Amino acid sequence: MNMAYQILNEAWTALRRNRTRSALTMLGIVWGIATVTLLIAYGGSFRSILVGGFDAFGKGANSQEDNAPARKSSWSRKTST
Repeated sequence: MNMAYQILNEAWTALRRNRTRSALTMLGIVWGIATVTLLIAYGGSFRSILVGGFDAFGKGANSQEDNAPARKSSWSRKTST
């Protein structure tokens, strides 16, 4: 118990002596946690946007295939005349 008290007392003394360094360290920790949290949140959003974009591209490619027979039939009319 006495050893734990000495460690905590020494840590508190070091924090009080180096206030600027302690404040910058705490700011860096808070900034890092906020950044990781935002990246995780944006990562999920970007993933859904990308998947939606690829799905839309796939749907657009399928609709072009639906138009292909119409072009072929109009071409076949031109060749038959």
